[in-house]
This record gives sequence, structure tokens and C-alpha cells, in this order.
Amino acid sequence: MKLEFEPNITSMPLAENIVVNAVVSDSNSSEVDRMLRDGIKAAQSGQRAEARQLLLNVTEADNDNENAWLWLASISEYPEELLVFLNNVLKINPENERAVEWIKATKTLMAKTFVQRGIDAAKNEQAGFARQCFLQAIVQDDKSEMAWLWLASVTEQPNEKVSHLQKVLNINPENENALSSMKKAKKQIAQTLVAKVKQAVVENNRDEAKSLLQKVLQDVPNSEDALLIKAYLADSFSEKTAGFEKVLEINSENETAKADLAYLRSIFADVSKASEQFEELEPEAESQTNSVEEVFEDFAESETAEAVDFDEQNLQAEEFVYETTEPEEF
Repeated sequence: MKLEFEPNITSMPLAENIVVNAVVSDSNSSEVDRMLRDGIKAAQSGQRAEARQLLLNVTEADNDNENAWLWLASISEYPEELLVFLNNVLKINPENERAVEWIKATKTLMAKTFVQRGIDAAKNEQAGFARQCFLQAIVQDDKSEMAWLWLASVTEQPNEKVSHLQKVLNINPENENALSSMKKAKKQIAQTLVAKVKQAVVENNRDEAKSLLQKVLQDVPNSEDALLIKAYLADSFSEKTAGFEKVLEINSENETAKADLAYLRSIFADVSKASEQFEELEPEAESQTNSVEEVFEDFAESETAEAVDFDEQNLQAEEFVYETTEPEEF
């Protein structure tokens, strides 16, 4: 299939702009020599059809004729065919710099063409075809920043989206579009994991819940939902308090964290007051008392467990909807 390259992309140089030393091996027959010279002359004068036939005749007689394959590539109008010709050149001479440069340029052109087709398809809501185009672009040029970014934009699975965006950032760590989209995708993944955490808590599987929370907070350290659940699952008063305080540092208006933190502090205040009263008792009685922390933990276990227990309603996460960044800037 003949590709229609973008108007702003410089196409491969024409044969008349190429200087190739048409040296013919002594081992070739005079007829092959003549066809090669005539083929090059026809190519230089713009007679592509005649040049093509003569040069193909040369390769049939001498399949290892480097110049014939290179001149065939120079007059080819089909990038796929051009790549075949250039690969034949490299089979004969892997050090042919012109062939190496042309292959790279051709693949870049093909990648850009596929990207543009994919962009048009994406804008017409043809996500499936757009995806195929972007994948084709990546086959030609796996360093195509635009191809990876657009592929991410038409990908629905968050994990796959993150993988594509990471490719973009490997190529260009400062791509703001990719950085923003990566943040959103990771947040979406985190929300899915938070739902699994809640289910694990409901099923009284604390170890699994804590393991999942660790994954969430690794990717999204400021996830309010995850930090709230972590505070609920904490074993000590200090850890619970620190957890709720962390949530409020992120969002000072989080009503759940404010209420639970205030409740914990009121309980601690009551326990502290009781401890002060114990200190006024006789030494032997005082020696039998626990520290304020120990008293609180015993009290919290029996009196506040229900209040501080996991509350599905309190842990409802804000609905997150991934919005594909408009890539019109490209």
C-alpha cells in the first residue's frame, strides 16, 4: 500500500539528487554493466519506470549488486518496498551508511504517517482503528513519543495506560501531558485497590488489607482514602492519631478525619485525667497502674473499638473519572 506522507514531512531524496558511485565488479558481464549504467542514467533523468525495469534486470542477473539495489530504493514510491531494497543493500554491505540513514528516515516517515492516521481516527471516535495505527507507528519507530502518548489516550485499562505513558517519559521525562495523565491513571488504579482493601477489611483479612494499602500508598502517597483506612487499621493510638493528622495535612476539610481525630483526642484526655487521679493514690496502688498509653490502649480496645472500627460509609472514595488529555498540541 502506498503511504500518503504528511505534507510537512520531507520525502526521500529523488534519484537525480543522489550521487552513487556506479562501480561495477569485473566479474559482472558486459550486459549487466550496460543495464546498470542505463538504469542509473534513466533514474537520473526521471524515467522511473524504465530505470526500475533495467535495475531489476541487474539484480536478477547479479543479486549481490549493491548499487542496483540502492538505486532501486532511490526511485521507489512505496516505503515498504523501499525498506526491502535497502535491507538487501545492508545484506551485501552492512556498513553502507546511506542505506542505514534511509532506513531510519523511512521508518520515521512511516511512523508519523500512521500516527496522523491514528489521530484522525481517534478524533472520529474510532478507537479500535486508532489503536492499530499507533501500534503500527511503534513497530516502525519504537521511540515515537507521539505514538506512545496517543496510544495511551485510547487505552482503557489503567495498568496498560501507565505502561504506555512510562514509554513516553523514558523518551522525554519532561512531557507534561504524560506526567499529568500518569498521575490520573495511577489515581484510578489506586481507587480500584482501595475498593479491594475495603472488601478485605469487611472480610476481617487485615494482613491482605495492609498489603494492598502499601501498594496504593507507594503509587499515590497522598491518597486520602488509603490513609484513612490505614489509620483505622493502626494498632496504636499514636499511629491512629498520626494517620488522621496526615489526612488533614492533605485536606484540612476532611470531615471524617477531623471527627475521628477529635474523638481519639477526647478519649486520650479522659484517660489522662484518670491517670492523674491514680497518681494521687497510695504508692502501692500507684505502682499497679499502667502508663497513660497502656491505659488508653486497654480502654480503646473495649470502649472505642466500635466507634473507630471500619466504616464503609465513611470510607466512600470520591468518584474518579479519567479524562483523556486533548493532544491537539501535537
